[in-house]
Amino acid sequence: MGYTIERVRLGDEEALAYIQTESWKAAFKDILSADILQKCTQIDKVTAMYRRLLEQNIGNGYLLKVEGIPHCIAWWDATRENDMPGYAELICIHSLQNQWRKGYGSKMMDIVLGEIANAGYSKVMLWVFKDNVRARRFYEAHGFETKGKQKPNLEPTEICYEKKLESIVSNNKLPTRQQAEKLLKEAESHNPGPWGNHSRVAAACAEKIAALCEGMDAEKAYILGLLHDIGRKFGVKHLGHVYDGYMYMLELGYEEVARICLTHSFSVSDISCYIGNYDIPEEQQKLINDALHICVYDDYERLIQLCDCLAGAEGVMNMEERMADVKRRYGNYPQDKWDMNMYLKALFEEKAGKDIYEIVG
Repeated sequence: MGYTIERVRLGDEEALAYIQTESWKAAFKDILSADILQKCTQIDKVTAMYRRLLEQNIGNGYLLKVEGIPHCIAWWDATRENDMPGYAELICIHSLQNQWRKGYGSKMMDIVLGEIANAGYSKVMLWVFKDNVRARRFYEAHGFETKGKQKPNLEPTEICYEKKLESIVSNNKLPTRQQAEKLLKEAESHNPGPWGNHSRVAAACAEKIAALCEGMDAEKAYILGLLHDIGRKFGVKHLGHVYDGYMYMLELGYEEVARICLTHSFSVSDISCYIGNYDIPEEQQKLINDALHICVYDDYERLIQLCDCLAGAEGVMNMEERMADVKRRYGNYPQDKWDMNMYLKALFEEKAGKDIYEIVG
């Protein structure tokens, strides 16, 4: 079954609370007393807790959905233990019982450990109930070890696990604006077509929107928008341009651009949502799908997905008209993708504080 993992945002608090409370009821029914379990699984209080964390931007949360349905959550932050400086803390990882033992917890763990390492941590710790044998086996399978540190919590004893993380080196290189423009011009000489001007329009849109969004770099947004379709250098292809662009940018060392080449066609991060021909071998399709499944989209990836939908070869287009045109030409436009694109429009209008068409017009 298809799944996605994304960073949580305000509005996810009800899903987070539901998964946590249902997971506690299933996992801790033989560990906690009925009275304590009932107090700790009051959905309104847990929802309020997550709403506060999201409003105050405390910690790092992730939500895994299976076929669009929320299933697993995780949360980490700097450790709360005074005697463990320099550690990150995996505060929780919870999933609904109906999908236990299907590998989704491991997929979430892989994402979270990677994110922690990318944030600069070399060690991570967590607390788990000593009697929670199933969870302890899960953590041990992922390389966590205990050194005997324990503490009482609620009624039972918690035991501390920790793990050293391998350094994840990311060069995060981007070409300069001039280098990106040269790359695009050179690519057009190999495969002329309207895609080049489409890329320029997308870049201009991304630059204008990012300039109004706190914490975003307009120059970076322009470069990523300009090169999102660079895989078209290698011929007239459908899904093939995603693979070609991804591999081409990796070869040049431009990892952030490579991610954009991979993700720009997938506002819903599942290869089955691609509109067009699957014109590459199965092993290349698998590479794309596997890479998508471990991606946690950031604001730049989401922005380029939006701008790809806004940009025509001759200028900015109405998103709904463009999606309807694609649906007429290909006979299909997944509703999940349509809805996500409209959500992205609303998201960046909120971030920028202005109507998207006013910004890019």
